[in-house]
Amino acid sequence: MPTPPLIEHFAVLKDPRIDRTKQHLLLDIVVIAFCAVLCGAEGWEDMETFGHAKKEWLQERLGLELPHGVPGDDTFRRLFARLDPEEFGRCFLSFAQSLHTHTQGEVIALDGKTLRHSFDVATGQAAIHLVSAWATGSAEGSGDAAAGVAEGGLRPSGIPFEVEQTDLSVNGRDGRQFQQEE
Repeated sequence: MPTPPLIEHFAVLKDPRIDRTKQHLLLDIVVIAFCAVLCGAEGWEDMETFGHAKKEWLQERLGLELPHGVPGDDTFRRLFARLDPEEFGRCFLSFAQSLHTHTQGEVIALDGKTLRHSFDVATGQAAIHLVSAWATGSAEGSGDAAAGVAEGGLRPSGIPFEVEQTDLSVNGRDGRQFQQEE
């Protein structure tokens, strides 16, 4: 399995911990923290919770070793208190620039929300999920979509913008799959 770019860019980060006290690998801690924050984690406990919830995915997809399991919240706190912020910033900037280069500046930014109380247990009505998309490279908003969860996964119900005029291909998948079925 090739090394994921996130790990490549943070591999140069110096570990400030004392060798005899290390139980968890530096990159395991940093990658879990990065992914957790990207998914909405707001503190050290959230990072630990995320690590436990996504442990299998982190190992299979990102190649994390986790030799002593998922680090605890105190481990995240202690490590980030000791990391050199400038060095961490350089690693992050390098990673962000590689994403910009890889996508040639054309990124579709997505934001999703679930409408509270939009479900109905009695009738089996699933909650309504809203997804907003922006074409960041061209600085224009692309539109919104409403989606519901049906058997077999998420089923977007429609995107009220011109999909034909927007290149939404991601890893060879065509964004037109999200058009409203008639």
